[in-house]
Amino acid sequence: MKYKFLYCVRHLNFKKLSIDNIYFYTLSLKIVLQIFKAI
Repeated sequence: MKYKFLYCVRHLNFKKLSIDNIYFYTLSLKIVLQIFKAI
């Protein structure tokens, strides 16, 4: 079941790679930068 879920997620990511992954990447990058500033 878990394996099937991972496969579905990977398949979706492949389709929406350009927009969603770049958005998520920049979002996580901003969060990491804020954490570093707080330290």
